[in-house]
Amino acid sequence: MIRKIAAGEVIERPASVVKELVENSLDAQSKRVHVEIVDGGRQGIRVSDDGHGMGPEDVDVCAERHATSKMRSPTDLFTIDTLGFRGEALASIGAVSRMSLDTRPPDAEQGTQLVVEGGIRRAFGPIARDLGTTIEVRNLFFNTPARRKFLRHVETEARYVTQGIVSLAAAHPDVAFHLTHQDRSSMQLLPGDRGQRAADLLNVQADNLLWVDGETGGVRVQGLISPPSFCRRTRSKQFVVVRRRPVSSTPVQRGVYAGFGGLLPHNQHPIFVLWIDLDPRQLDVNVHPTKREVRFADDRIVREAVETAVRDILQMPETATYSAQTPSATDWRSGSSAAQKDVAGAQSKPPNGDSMTTDEPQQVADRPWEPSATPPVAFDGPEDLQISLDLVAGGELRAEPLSPADGERALAQARQSEKWWQFHDKYILLLVEDGLLVIDQHAAHERVRFEEVLDVLGQEPVSSQSLLMPLTVEVNPVELAVYRQASDQFERLGFDVREFGPSTLLVEGLPPELRSWSNGDLFYELLSTLIDELELRSEAREALAATMACHSSIRAGRRLVGAEIGSLIQRLLRARDPFACPHGRPIIIRLPLTEFDRLFGR
Repeated sequence: MIRKIAAGEVIERPASVVKELVENSLDAQSKRVHVEIVDGGRQGIRVSDDGHGMGPEDVDVCAERHATSKMRSPTDLFTIDTLGFRGEALASIGAVSRMSLDTRPPDAEQGTQLVVEGGIRRAFGPIARDLGTTIEVRNLFFNTPARRKFLRHVETEARYVTQGIVSLAAAHPDVAFHLTHQDRSSMQLLPGDRGQRAADLLNVQADNLLWVDGETGGVRVQGLISPPSFCRRTRSKQFVVVRRRPVSSTPVQRGVYAGFGGLLPHNQHPIFVLWIDLDPRQLDVNVHPTKREVRFADDRIVREAVETAVRDILQMPETATYSAQTPSATDWRSGSSAAQKDVAGAQSKPPNGDSMTTDEPQQVADRPWEPSATPPVAFDGPEDLQISLDLVAGGELRAEPLSPADGERALAQARQSEKWWQFHDKYILLLVEDGLLVIDQHAAHERVRFEEVLDVLGQEPVSSQSLLMPLTVEVNPVELAVYRQASDQFERLGFDVREFGPSTLLVEGLPPELRSWSNGDLFYELLSTLIDELELRSEAREALAATMACHSSIRAGRRLVGAEIGSLIQRLLRARDPFACPHGRPIIIRLPLTEFDRLFGR
């Protein structure tokens, strides 16, 4: 049997410990799981549940390597119905911490306690306690300082813990989850049906979500998705559950996007919680060390099943929306709702090519956070330039992005140039001595704003302008964790925010430059986008700067007046890194004059 069981996952951080312990609680049929962490989980983790517990015999071997009670024969490998089976987690956790386990099954009059420190058993014996199991992990990595030093900021580690529990909560809506950090409640989810849990995690009213239910090729797809108007700029609110296991799945994600088709607005992403069920023999859950990814026997069938289910619900004349009054997860109704009207509207009118409408406040280059008071003026380049640029679109010209290694000379020429044009309301063309420079106006302004916000975050806090009526922003547990991680940076930018209950933030003041915004949408969008940025950057400071830069930058598709173009170019040329936007995309492309000569046979 041991040879059939692969080695357990490496305990990388507190979130890894919490994930393994909570999964064990769920496998023990718990209905309430309470997680407490101290110092982001580095100093203390405590997971308590009301599951069926363990008897002395199981406790005696539960922290040994390759010990498991979840497999009885090698054939169980092909029909895994639990979240874990390796039995390696407790041994791995106990090897790098001071771990104590108290447990009692329903058929025992007393419980059993086990204490392990650094892999060495310190205590084992009877103990008085209620039904269920409590595992406490203290001083994680106390005996492996090299691993401990790679842990990140307290709030960052707490956010990883929150994200892990939220994923498991999506897979188990009938279980109550409670998370506290530093004795402060961070998440409290009550048990319910799938619709209620999805609404809690997506932070959208249930009536505004669409119920998906379909089966293709033996793959059953159920869940809740957003109509086009509730799509977001990030993918942070996408949950996939395969046989009660939260996973990342490219076939499922592709199926969702294909199902939306032309209804999906440009640069927007749907939010959803999808539950996928299929024959366990068509699924391999052990292709990833953390079991985060799964492999399907036939990706095509899974993608087709998801695409068909999503497409059907979006194109039906009357779509099914979740009813909060229904007692079961499979009891749904058809009727009029905001979600239905939204789908109908999206079907009758194709989405705009840009996510920002003409009524939305825009930011000009010389006053980056305020709406433009000057109407845009058309400013087209000469006809011969247009003809030459058509060659670029046809792939005839060989262009090259500017980089620090070879771009200084081109930048020096650009500083001297006074000839520029806007092309397709998206790019700026700059005539230089040895050719042409093409600047992405959004990427350029994003780089400028990124450096400006970074500078502000390194100074004293900006004064905040108080609001007559605070803006109420409803957040889910992950968004709350992200706010706590970046709260100091928000304050430095001039946001005055305080927590009001377990799922509400009150925005009581805004930076003076944002006084024209009358609702909490901007702050919520900043918070949502920040989730993805934090995955890419090591510091909340840089992540927030990148988020603010993206939200306050000129968009592609906006016509600029001549003064705006000149201001943007000069500010870009003064930037510390004018070659790439905060996300790594190129800002300036060079079209050498020699390429034009080659095409014209000179």
